[in-house]
Amino acid sequence: MSAVRLEDLTPGAVVSGVTSNGLVAVVAVKWYGSNAINLTYRTDDGHIADQLLYRDHEARIGLREASSAYGFDGDGHLFKLAAEALRIRMAGRFDPMWTGKSGRGRSQQDLGGCASSRPSCAFAL
Repeated sequence: MSAVRLEDLTPGAVVSGVTSNGLVAVVAVKWYGSNAINLTYRTDDGHIADQLLYRDHEARIGLREASSAYGFDGDGHLFKLAAEALRIRMAGRFDPMWTGKSGRGRSQQDLGGCASSRPSCAFAL
């Protein structure tokens, strides 16, 4: 059992020494300053509880399984592909000049948009 710092207690980690019953899984951590946390955890029998922990509790807490809640081991190319797809999907919400025609929607001319000779639609270049 290795001593851990309070910063190592992240959601998903499995630690010992918090309760006398054995291992607990960290559900949430809320910081109070830099020396105290409110640790919300789940026991082996499924009960949820919380406890205030201070820096002097670090010596009795052991990290049994590190959290993978903040892992950055995903495929970067798939992330870029998904981010680009989301950008294209949301482009029409923030750029009114982007039509994003896919053949299914109606064009500006069909909707009576800027194809008319209204002065509000004329753009000076």
